Amino acid sequence: MKLISTLIFLLCVTFAFAECYDNHFDECRIERQNGKYGIVIDKQLAIPYEYDEIVPQHNCFFKVRKGRKYGIISYFYEEHKRDGRFPKEIDRPIALKKGYAWLYLSLACEYDKIEEYENQYLQISRDDRKGIVNYYGTLVLPCRFEKIELSNNFFWVSSEGLYGIYNRYGSTIIPCRYNQIELTDRCFYVCRDRLKGVYNRYGSVIIPCQFSQIECKDNAYYVTKGKYQGIYNLYGSVIVPTQYTSIYKEGGKYLVENDSLKGIVNAYGSTVIPCKYNTIEYEDGVYYVSAGGKYGIYNTYGSTILPC
Repeated sequence: MKLISTLIFLLCVTFAFAECYDNHFDECRIERQNGKYGIVIDKQLAIPYEYDEIVPQHNCFFKVRKGRKYGIISYFYEEHKRDGRFPKEIDRPIALKKGYAWLYLSLACEYDKIEEYENQYLQISRDDRKGIVNYYGTLVLPCRFEKIELSNNFFWVSSEGLYGIYNRYGSTIIPCRYNQIELTDRCFYVCRDRLKGVYNRYGSVIIPCQFSQIECKDNAYYVTKGKYQGIYNLYGSVIVPTQYTSIYKEGGKYLVENDSLKGIVNAYGSTVIPCKYNTIEYEDGVYYVSAGGKYGIYNTYGSTILPC
């Protein structure tokens, strides 16, 4: 007798879904008819008898199976019905004693696997490709990646040896076309075919992927392309164009060199002294320049005090 009571209790737990968060999910009943399963709620057929398996998940959706393919039936509850809550084709609420419930197929039975992921996400698989949906069956990432990892609030994806980044809502931050991606406190460094670039955390290109080297220092990005160097600010604006063989920061300005000729560029990218002098020395608030054995003087704003 005790064994029978225990079995009855377990069956009740299985079909009544005792973990309830006041959304009446526990009123859903999985029933079988002619070898197929459907869902009944408050004695009303909500999901027809056409599934080979129905499994409740987290008091908010059902994982369903047709043949060997899996899908998702979503469940919503509201105490008061609001018009326009759902598209017309699924807006068929079931009136409960208190409130309304909606059940509908939110993800078609097209997937080989649907597995728990992280933070209310599910990983879907089809033909050895992976994607991500949320608990409501909404597609977050299409099912086309070989690997997906959630890290630092971003989805890191890979396909055919290339990598990309998506945010938690499925928006592309970095398209899946790079050989390497590195996240820093400020931005993403990307590399493709040995060329480097920079994206910010919102998916905007800060520096195009065309440089052999990028270094962040002095609140700016120093870039190298071939034998030439340049500088971008942190927002992606060019401070110093990539046309100089050497760049040195001196005070609030940059001493630039092109082969053996020197010039000065300020922090806003404006030329203070053109790059045509053999020497430039800063002393007593002015620049002393020389070219071809002749000497001149510039002030700090780039005005000529004494021409060469």
